[in-house]
Amino acid sequence: MKIQVESTTLDDKRKAVEHASDNATRALRKLEQHYNGGVVQSPTTGLVGASIPHVGNVYEAGEPLMSIYTGEAYVLAYLPNQYQFAIKPGLEVLVSSGRYQDKGILIETIPLSEALPQEFQNTFKPTERNQLAKIALLDPTMFPVNEKVTITLKLNWVDVAVDRFMK
Repeated sequence: MKIQVESTTLDDKRKAVEHASDNATRALRKLEQHYNGGVVQSPTTGLVGASIPHVGNVYEAGEPLMSIYTGEAYVLAYLPNQYQFAIKPGLEVLVSSGRYQDKGILIETIPLSEALPQEFQNTFKPTERNQLAKIALLDPTMFPVNEKVTITLKLNWVDVAVDRFMK
């Protein structure tokens, strides 16, 4: 009799453990489905930035996992505060990084003043703010994303003289 009671008790416990195990398995499947098995899919195609998530990292809700660069590549230029000629859309420029050089076209002066990035700042001067401009590259694949480049003007001195004369 005692063995029969213990057998029934153990059988009930086994069924409870099996039920709990089934519930845990279902919950795990739902989580894997919800989180796509750990695969993050972007709603757009593009170039993934250098900072990417690693296995085991924990992110807060709303915290970005990575940057994805989309659209045509362009240079965001910080215009000098003073210049000797008119800067306007259509102006041809040379874009160089030390390794590469390409032609570009100033497509837009942005009506926004922004603080220069740290690498452009002078330690002994107050923080400068410069107007922004957007420059389209003739070969958008030539420069890596976020590379520091130098912009120089491809001047046509006849146009400069005419521009000055017309003022």
